[in-house]
Amino acid sequence: MVQAIHTYDLKCLPQDQCTLLFQHYAFGGQIIDNFYRLKKISAQIVNKCAGLPLAIKCISRALSCNMREDIWRNVLESELWESTGKDEIFPALKLSYYSLPPDLKPCLLFCSLFPKGYRFLKDEIIYMWIAHGYIQSRGGKSEEGVGDEFIHELDKRSFLILDKQRWVETFTLHDLIHDLARSISLDQFFTDKRRSFDGVMSSEVQHVYTDNCSMIDGSSGLIRTLLYKSYCQKSDLNDNFHMDMTRHYNLNLCTNTNLRVLKCKLADARDLECMANLKHLRYFGLNHSNLERLPKSLTILFNLVALRISFLPHLKELPIHIGKLVNVRFLSIDAVGIEELPESLGQISSLQKLYLRACPQMKKLPVCIGNLINLKQLHISYLEFTELPESFCMLRKLQTLVLEGCCNIVRLPDYIGNLSKLRCVYVSDGALDRLPKSINWLCNLEILELTTGDSLIGLLCRLKGFLNKCLLKISIKANLGSESNELWEMWENVSLEDILIEDLSIPVSLHQILIMCIKYKKSENLLECLQPLNHLIELKVNGNQGIAYPRWFGAMTTVE
Repeated sequence: MVQAIHTYDLKCLPQDQCTLLFQHYAFGGQIIDNFYRLKKISAQIVNKCAGLPLAIKCISRALSCNMREDIWRNVLESELWESTGKDEIFPALKLSYYSLPPDLKPCLLFCSLFPKGYRFLKDEIIYMWIAHGYIQSRGGKSEEGVGDEFIHELDKRSFLILDKQRWVETFTLHDLIHDLARSISLDQFFTDKRRSFDGVMSSEVQHVYTDNCSMIDGSSGLIRTLLYKSYCQKSDLNDNFHMDMTRHYNLNLCTNTNLRVLKCKLADARDLECMANLKHLRYFGLNHSNLERLPKSLTILFNLVALRISFLPHLKELPIHIGKLVNVRFLSIDAVGIEELPESLGQISSLQKLYLRACPQMKKLPVCIGNLINLKQLHISYLEFTELPESFCMLRKLQTLVLEGCCNIVRLPDYIGNLSKLRCVYVSDGALDRLPKSINWLCNLEILELTTGDSLIGLLCRLKGFLNKCLLKISIKANLGSESNELWEMWENVSLEDILIEDLSIPVSLHQILIMCIKYKKSENLLECLQPLNHLIELKVNGNQGIAYPRWFGAMTTVE
């Protein structure tokens, strides 16, 4: 059934609200009277924004980065306010864009290659930026660290909308920001999701996002980014036509020495025959393919920094010499049929981020994992691992460990405490029944998130005296259902302070506690016995089925 939906026309903000919004973002918490001249200029800039909130946010956040009167006056008197366009908001957005630091501008423009509404994975886009040389290490920070700063700066300036869900960070562009970026980038970007394309692609195009590989023509030697979905292998196309299409596509790709980013969907072996020639390729992504083996030429792409393989259920193994890719820093393997990782993986000493997800045939990590001396993040999701190898404890630079849905891992390695740089440990939907004593050695640990089930009580009791005073966050998910009365009494007689604090000096940094999905018949009693420390700043309780707050709730003076 189709029916009309009543629409609401959103009106522009009234002048007083526009002024407050601008002052909030431009001056922050500073006393506005200290900026008398800027305050007068800001009132005139607000008038030019025509009551449009996004325009006000973008331009006020841009100006907040430079409180010089001449800069503000230049914005006010810019000729861009007089420019004509399809929308009143564009002049303000353009001024905000031109006020960006030079190294942020190509990063923002690159995001406009993707369709409107596209949700970007932070790691993926950062490594694409790195592949194009948009990011340079500086001030002792790695390229990855600088890329992270870029994303947060663009979020701060309202050019993108950042979303962080535990260990996953994504972002989207507002449609108007997307339009702005495409209007500035002119002919450098080509985005077309149609399966057939009869037009002519400009010879100036450098970045292509397409669902039709046949449109790659003689100008493709200039292309630096190719994100494509191959429909050539569809059953409705005969094999000769497929061969002609692939030959046409490969002929142009083979001669392209400028290609830096290649991401393929539904590609087959013939599509990838020419990979040996892409010696300057730095980012390669392959997904949703029936390939049983990756091309051997993959292992001679010595400049590759990021490799992402996903949804290849028939792929049985990675190239045995994958260790030759010594410059790879990001490796993601998701929903792939491989049974084990090759021992040569340990030769990729540059690897910083390793993601393994939903590979049902993979039963264990290789011992060589300990040779990844620069690994900073290890994400293992929905694998049948029963344990982490002891060599895991040699990853001295590891900062983040994620174990998601690994129901067969009941304990962490005994010497995990050797990983002195470990800051975040997430164990989600797992079956841990104990934590090793050495966890108390993790002096930089900030987040320990334990999401467990029936083994929760035993785990909490074993935590007693093992958690150090640098712990900042504890997340517990409990779904005990109809536990026995004996087990409930055991829990009811234990307080949070008994579990975490006994035999330790007061951990003044323990300021955030998150209790998730509590499903006890006596939820009020549970919260009553969880009386937190006096310096607690934040307490989150999700899914509480109780009908009353605990008695200590009103006495918490430090909670914000």
